[in-house]
Amino acid sequence: MSTKNKIIFSTLILYLFFVGSPLYAKPVVKWTPSKISFEQMQGTQSSQVTSLKSLTDVHKAVAHVVPELQKWITYAKPVVEWTPSKISFEQMQGTQSSQVISVKFLKDVHRVVAHVVPELQKWITVSPSSIGDMVKGDIFDITITVNISPDDLTGTYDGVIQLKQLFARKVERKIAKPIPVVLMITQFEDPAVLLENISNDAGGLSSSVELPAVPDNETAKLSITGIDYNNNGIRDELENITFQGLNTLPNINIDSYYQLLSIVDMIQPKSPIVENSINEHNIYCSYRLLSEGVKIELPLSLLYSIVLDTQERKNAFNSSLEESVVSLGEESCE
Repeated sequence: MSTKNKIIFSTLILYLFFVGSPLYAKPVVKWTPSKISFEQMQGTQSSQVTSLKSLTDVHKAVAHVVPELQKWITYAKPVVEWTPSKISFEQMQGTQSSQVISVKFLKDVHRVVAHVVPELQKWITVSPSSIGDMVKGDIFDITITVNISPDDLTGTYDGVIQLKQLFARKVERKIAKPIPVVLMITQFEDPAVLLENISNDAGGLSSSVELPAVPDNETAKLSITGIDYNNNGIRDELENITFQGLNTLPNINIDSYYQLLSIVDMIQPKSPIVENSINEHNIYCSYRLLSEGVKIELPLSLLYSIVLDTQERKNAFNSSLEESVVSLGEESCE
């Protein structure tokens, strides 16, 4: 956008009207946070949840946005509850991933559709987008797919996935509350380049790990299972890349190496393909147990792209996936 106009609301004041009650001279409620500020570009949408604590007994309280802000700001009691409550993707250029989220309906709604805000539509899609009629207590699963092109610019992008109700004459009404989405696009790192930098005589693992020879890159990609000269079930180039990713990190021991190697093994598909042999929830929860230093050096999206480095391997991975009934998120691993 050539011109960026900012609308800054330093304080959003919501008045409470107590029907049939006298006016109070001192505060009867406490807001968290105590004030709200929005800095937002034209043509965009956002949401924020605030909490209200009552300091005394009140009756028939309603929330009201002052007329000066009603053009831009609306208040709504949540109609849905998302699990997880927010989503973050960190993904390299030229990669694809998906995640299942759940939405619970707190009241009856009809003709519901899911909508990704324009800021994220280039990369993110939802399936199914048409949800239909829901009754109070229903839980519905939505698959979010993220597809990053090799030439997409790196950076962080924010937005929401919004549910809407459809009415006659193409009238739409937004359903509170949307789920926030943060997408971080990172630079692609070619596994072949990582292999070129392998050094066995530096770092804390050099004396603890006996690595197989680095296979020829083209030969290693001729089949799903690749080259495995030491017959331990893990492709030789994956062992070398795992070693390289950890070897120069501080406070890394042999246990960390084998822990990460087990996650790599969980991602790589078998040949012939074994249905339901790969569980993304188990991969995600195992990865969360790694140290923060390892996760910074080797994001989960990078591991997926390293292991699934050919279309044949990607297809085999998708054919081996076990259908998940659990949404990926920190809460699901507890």
